[in-house]
Amino acid sequence: MASHWRKWGIVRAIWSRKGGGSTAAAQAYNVAMEAIMNEDVFNGSIRKFLKTLGVSAQREIEKAVRQGLAEGKLKGNEKFPAKATVTLGGIDFSHEIKGEIELE
Repeated sequence: MASHWRKWGIVRAIWSRKGGGSTAAAQAYNVAMEAIMNEDVFNGSIRKFLKTLGVSAQREIEKAVRQGLAEGKLKGNEKFPAKATVTLGGIDFSHEIKGEIELE
């Protein structure tokens, strides 16, 4: 929580130097975030998470489809609607991706 107030203190200081206004406030916020957050660490962390997500999701989908084929529940020519939701705790972020997975 302390870092949140520190960030806003920086934003207010930059904003007041720029004369206020919504554009100035947005620019001030971006400058403050760049100064406080390490972009390389942030981007690397996102890439690592997405790689883990992709590899594990693919493995589980393949396992479920192969099991369905082995049990005779699938013919091997189906198309499945697919949906993935990524959420981030602490900032109320949710992003949904929809697509289709085809077997033939």
